[in-house]
Amino acid sequence: KYIRMKLDENERSTLTRLMKIKDIVRKEA
Repeated sequence: KYIRMKLDENERSTLTRLMKIKDIVRKEA
């Protein structure tokens, strides 16, 4: 259970990072 929670947290932070990168790319394009 704890490990799954950690995995979900990592997934969420990765998604957030991806969204930020997408925003940066969109602004520079």
